[in-house]
Amino acid sequence: MKSKNRRFFGPENPKGFLKLKIIVSMIGILMLPMVLGLIQYQETADSISISSGSWIDYSNIFDGDWNTYGKGGPTGVLDITYYKPSDAIEAIWRLKDGDGIITNLTLPSDCWSHYLDRIRFQVTSAGFTGAYWDCYNGAWQRIRNGPGGKEIYEEGIYWDIPTKEEIKEEEKTEKEEEKQEDKNTKEEEKDQKKEDKGK
Repeated sequence: MKSKNRRFFGPENPKGFLKLKIIVSMIGILMLPMVLGLIQYQETADSISISSGSWIDYSNIFDGDWNTYGKGGPTGVLDITYYKPSDAIEAIWRLKDGDGIITNLTLPSDCWSHYLDRIRFQVTSAGFTGAYWDCYNGAWQRIRNGPGGKEIYEEGIYWDIPTKEEIKEEEKTEKEEEKQEDKNTKEEEKDQKKEDKGK
């Protein structure tokens, strides 16, 4: 899609969605690669449960406070599920772990497309080794090894939802590309016929 301004809705508004202008220039924070349409932030997962192990201050991980944390006691694994908005085209997982930096992870396409209606994640807080973040694509795929301690502060997700104008523009571009392809094919066929006649 072509680059356009986006409206941004984020976690800084505890009551829901708020229009924000974002400038990301700090080292250690990944700039969101979605620069088009509408981005919506969802703070709370649709489902979060302890998969294995035990946790200390487990509820801090989904309390909406990015300054409190939970951790495995000594090791804990969480299963997290988000249901996709019907018009979303991709997602970015927002998280904070033992290094204390809020990080935005681009979701690999095979994790996005594995289920039609949801995305599954797993978070591990392990002993003295740290925090591990995985997404599911038929198997668990590691997308982050937390470089700090095993603390899990919070996580949320950004949904990339194209506007109606973007969808129309994309459809228009696709039609133009199809027309050009058809034209090229016809010209190639015409050239081939000329070449065959000349033999």
